[in-house]
Amino acid sequence: DCVVITKTDLSPYLKVNVEQLKANIRQICPNVPVFALSAETGDGLPDWLDWIQNQLTTPVISRRDEPVIVS
Repeated sequence: DCVVITKTDLSPYLKVNVEQLKANIRQICPNVPVFALSAETGDGLPDWLDWIQNQLTTPVISRRDEPVIVS
């Protein structure tokens, strides 16, 4: 899980303090990564994309000697 704040390039026009918003989120969910992104400027995108890539895992297929019966 993570929190993504988008359109941060608009924050000056919307009177939004992105750093305060991130601090508030961390008070509620201290262990969740928070990413502030702007597609217009590219800010934050590399960190978020790195996080996504690190979350991807290769599925592991387990081999069982006996069949699994689901009823």
